[in-house]
Formats: sequence, structure tokens, C-alpha cells
Amino acid sequence: NFQKIILSESNMLNNLYRLYKNNSQKSPLEDFTTEAFAGILKFDPSLFHDFCVDFLGLKEGDFILKTQVKYQLKNDIDCIVDMVIESQDQICFIENKVDSKEGFRQLDRYSKVLDILQLQGKSTCLFFCTKNAEEKTIITHQFKQFRWFQLAKFVENHPSESAIKNDFLSFLKLKK
Repeated sequence: NFQKIILSESNMLNNLYRLYKNNSQKSPLEDFTTEAFAGILKFDPSLFHDFCVDFLGLKEGDFILKTQVKYQLKNDIDCIVDMVIESQDQICFIENKVDSKEGFRQLDRYSKVLDILQLQGKSTCLFFCTKNAEEKTIITHQFKQFRWFQLAKFVENHPSESAIKNDFLSFLKLKK
């Protein structure tokens, strides 16, 4: 028996997001986008390496990527960092925003955690990725700010070819 499978115009990430959104009280676009991006980075080692070195400007290393990492701060609100990229001697926090703004002293609290890690010998970076412009001035931890459209352009121009990468780009375009 042979069954014909018809592929829809939409892609896997859009379908998963729609399914999750329809079965949830809260729209998880920000976390979903973060996890989708982390997923393609984990799936494509050359894209991950080039994202770290060429896009973020980290020095060469064996990088690991974690998402939703919780750090406790003594006498302050705990932090849950969207993405943490780490190598033997460097650590990078990335906070992603889609349709929201920075949380209460969020980047300041992340800086406090990075201060502690810096004292332990790590080179530190803090990145703030937003959909809409939200200018921040932070003078520590090699702070850089970029927007989702810049990240999408980097992914789009990367020479790797994978269906998941193209799904991610379609997802970003659909969500503007």
C-alpha cells in the first residue's frame, strides 16, 4: 500500500508553535523562538561555531549551549538566562526579547552573576537580542546589542543548508 503525503505550505516550527499556543493560556513566542534557535544551533555545529565566533565575536573554543539556565543571587531576585554559551575560559549570556521589554533590572542582575563568574577567571559577555529597538547602555562584560533581523540575516547568509534552518527563517518572517 502506498499513501501520498501532501506537505502543507507552513513549516514544522509554525505548526508546533500553533499547536502549543492553542493548548496554552499564555503565548510562548519568546521562549519558543529562543528554543527553536538553540535547536538549530545544536543541530548544525558549523552554524553554531560561526554564530559564536563570527556573529558574537567570541574567541575560538569548544562551546556548549544551554537554555533557560537559573542562577541564584544572594539578596536579589534570581536570574533565568535565555541562552548561555560557555567554553573553558569564557561565558556568554544572551537575553532574547520578542514582543516584550527588559524585565525589572534584568540585565543588571545578569551583570552581577557575570561579575562573580569573572572573578572565577572567566571572560564574560552579555548580549541583548530584541525584535524592536530598545537601546541599553552597559559598559561591562563586552556588552553588545543586536536585533532578530540581524540574526536572521546571519543565519540566512550562512553556507550551511538544512531544512530546519529554512524552517526557522520562515518562522521568523511569519512572526515579523
